[in-house]
Amino acid sequence: MKNIKGFVMIETIIVITILTVGLISLYSSYSVILSKSKVKNNYDNIEYLYKTYFIGNYLVDNNVFSNFTIYKQDTLDNDLNFIIDNLSIDKIYVIPKNFDYKVKIPNLDGSSIAYFNKWKDYDENKINIIVKFKTDDVPSKINFASVVLNSEDSATSPPTEELFILADHILNERGGKENITEAPAGTFDNINGSTENVMYKMEDDYGMSYYLRGAKDYVNNNIIFAEHQWKIVRINGDGSIRIIYNGTCPNNSCIINTTGISTQIGESAFNTHISTAIWNTTYYYDNKYMGYMYGGAAGEASTSRMQATTNETSSTIKIYLDNWYLTNIQNKGYHSYISDTLFCNDRQLEGELEVVGYFTGTGFGTSNTAYAAPQRLANTKNPNIKCAQKNDRFTVSDTVKGNGALTYPIGLLTPDETAIAGLKFNASNFTNYLHTNQYWWTLGPGLWSVGIAYAVCVYSHGSLIIYNVSNGGGARGVLNLKSETQVTGTGTTSDPFKVV
Repeated sequence: MKNIKGFVMIETIIVITILTVGLISLYSSYSVILSKSKVKNNYDNIEYLYKTYFIGNYLVDNNVFSNFTIYKQDTLDNDLNFIIDNLSIDKIYVIPKNFDYKVKIPNLDGSSIAYFNKWKDYDENKINIIVKFKTDDVPSKINFASVVLNSEDSATSPPTEELFILADHILNERGGKENITEAPAGTFDNINGSTENVMYKMEDDYGMSYYLRGAKDYVNNNIIFAEHQWKIVRINGDGSIRIIYNGTCPNNSCIINTTGISTQIGESAFNTHISTAIWNTTYYYDNKYMGYMYGGAAGEASTSRMQATTNETSSTIKIYLDNWYLTNIQNKGYHSYISDTLFCNDRQLEGELEVVGYFTGTGFGTSNTAYAAPQRLANTKNPNIKCAQKNDRFTVSDTVKGNGALTYPIGLLTPDETAIAGLKFNASNFTNYLHTNQYWWTLGPGLWSVGIAYAVCVYSHGSLIIYNVSNGGGARGVLNLKSETQVTGTGTTSDPFKVV
């Protein structure tokens, strides 16, 4: 009997052990399932899925799907803005066919990258939508949902918005490089025509540059980048695209500005560090303040003419633009789009000359230090976008072509660049795409006369003038987009290019 009891005891222990192992195994499986369920709940929960289906069908039903192709955070559609706000949507990704998000969507935030890495529902033959929702939850929770819509889910299939390399597109629209010529003789004797829309070529320090000239209503050079609007001026010889500031563009959706203070970052003196008149029997030493940078401390008179071409201290306008760049480009993750292409602050002198053609007035004497750019533009009508002196070629890190003196790759247009676009000294021009009905600075030294420094400025009537550097003028920052920059759109005011 004892043996029987012993056997029962052993059998019971074995059964309990088997059951325990089974329960542990089941619990382990359950834990895995529970964990996966929690992960899934962090992503495609019922609430988010419902909202994502709703927003997807709204986009297709209202035929505004193309506005969201590739990546979009907001739109001009007021109803959609209302829906996005009320559904607490942060971002919407609409994924076209054969889409590589790692290439096509730059500067993804970390949570979006994490979701894309786990996303398994992509169907290249259907409409793929991912929505990221705003949340006050802990940062580790990723609030996304994705849906795949069949084309029959809506009466209207979403149009595909074409994506292309900007520089190639602009050149191809003009028939390709081989069909773009230099400007005919006498072109720069006059301002652009009221309906002019042309592209010419001219050599710069990198090679052949292709520039736009003409009237704002005819030149399709509007571009949205970094929640701001810009005008394309030219394709530089290194393939980068030079753009000039034209206003803000919240969420990359806006009406293109034509005139007014909204076309400029703000107002700044070119240089407020003007020394008091110091006389040395021959010269006042204030001409260094026409430089984007200069030698010596701010507010001091020059101890030698070399300080006028020394890149040691930032000008007032440079400090103003650097601060804007840091806040709006560098700190917002757009710096990777920008090329370190030079800006020319041409400080070549034309000697002690009588000022002829571009400045009139009395009380300024007959012996003045004239600078090269105003002389060639006002007198010979011969713009030049090469920068003769390496010391005047402002770059950030490039010391082969440039001087490596900049902190950030932002500058201003040169007087020559405004001239090839269609502006001229002492000639009003209300049609040109650079005209804003405001005074705004270029990067060109103009004249030193009786202790006063003048830089070249675009006058409110659209003409080039020289302007006291201590006066307030518009700051229209200039950037160079990398040659591989991709965009959608057509460049018109109603359908501007948009950098993606």
